[in-house]
Amino acid sequence: MDQNESMQEIVESFRELRKSYYRLLADQADRSGISVTQYLALRAIRNQPGIGMGQLAGAIRLENSTVSGLVDRLAKAGLVERERREHDRRSIALHLTEMGREVEHQTKLKINRSLHHVLELPRHDIDHLLETHRKIIEIIEKVREGNQL
Repeated sequence: MDQNESMQEIVESFRELRKSYYRLLADQADRSGISVTQYLALRAIRNQPGIGMGQLAGAIRLENSTVSGLVDRLAKAGLVERERREHDRRSIALHLTEMGREVEHQTKLKINRSLHHVLELPRHDIDHLLETHRKIIEIIEKVREGNQL
């Protein structure tokens, strides 16, 4: 196998892993009655109570206009509350409702139960995989920043 084929195989394995993981997230979110994007938003709000719309957009890598509709749907479903900030009435802080916390928690449990078999791999294999991923990420970031190796 030549270098180009090896690189393509590495990139393809990352793509397939991400695709499989995203499908699993989508399946488990669907079982909770929400979309994967809604789950990611709930998780981000749980991690950062009082997060603003722009911060949420950055956290889940969506445009502000898309997040606005997403938050509208979450609020309508009773999962999220909007709170006007005292110091800036134009700004909104987002919080999970009790139901939102429960849906996020139950979805996270379903995802974790689905993934627990990964931890059946030998610890040294997991450590080696993570170290290799860190090295690949570091190389890619250096190249991206213009610091050719």
